[in-house]
Amino acid sequence: MGKGTMNKLIKYNHYIANFTKKSERTVYRRLKLNTEPSQKRGRKLKIVDDILEKLCDYVDNDNTTSLIEMSDYLLKETGQRFSQSTIFRALKRKDSDSLSAVDECGFKLGAVPRYARADKSKRAVVKRPTREKERVDTKFFYDFFEGINFPNNGKNYLLLDNAGIHYGNKKRIKVLKLPTIEEQAEKKNTELVYLVSYAPELNPVEKCFAFIKHYYRKARPQTFAELKRVVEEAIEKLQQKDLRK
Repeated sequence: MGKGTMNKLIKYNHYIANFTKKSERTVYRRLKLNTEPSQKRGRKLKIVDDILEKLCDYVDNDNTTSLIEMSDYLLKETGQRFSQSTIFRALKRKDSDSLSAVDECGFKLGAVPRYARADKSKRAVVKRPTREKERVDTKFFYDFFEGINFPNNGKNYLLLDNAGIHYGNKKRIKVLKLPTIEEQAEKKNTELVYLVSYAPELNPVEKCFAFIKHYYRKARPQTFAELKRVVEEAIEKLQQKDLRK
C-alpha cells in the first residue's frame, strides 16, 4: 500500500475505528506507524543525555503520558524511533540516580549472634567484651558529606533522618566554624529530604544495614582489621543481591 493511500486512510480513521471496534487513537497509531520510513535493523538506539532531558521535560508537563506517546514525541523531536523498553529503562535510571539515602550504624568488636541455646528453664548467657572506639559526630558527618560524589550531575535529593548530626548547625557555626548543612548541600546541588520522626523503615539503607549486621554477627570479628574485612565482604555480597525483593 502506497504512502498516499495510507494518508487518505488516516483521514477516515473514525470510520475504520467504528468498523474494527477499536479506538480512533489505536487506529491512527497503527496507520501512522506504517507511513514511517523503516529503520535498518541492528542494535537498539540509546537515549543520550540531551534526549533524556527533552523526554523528562515532556513527562514533567504531562505525567500521565504513556510510553508509546513518549516514543512518538521523541520520533517527532529527533527523527528516531526509540522502543518503549528503552524509554522505560532510561527513565528508571534517571529516577534512581537522582535519589540517595544516608544513615549511620555502629559495630562492636566481639559481636555475638542475637540467639543462643540453653537448657530448659535456664537463661542463655554469652560473654562478650564491651569495647567501644569512636562515635559519629557532627564533624565526622561533615567530612563524610564532603566526600560524597553523587552519580547524577543534575539535581540530587538526599534522604536522611532527624538525627542531631544531620542538623547540628549551631555546633557547626559556633564551635567548628563550618558552613551549615544546607550550605554544604547547596554546593553539591542537593536538596535534603528529612524523614518523619520514628520511621526508620522508610529509609532503604536500613535493609542494607540488616544484611551487613547479620553477616558481621556470624563472623564475630575480634580486631578492627577483622571488622573492616568482614564489613567489606558483606558489602561485596550485598551488591550481588536485589534488595527490592
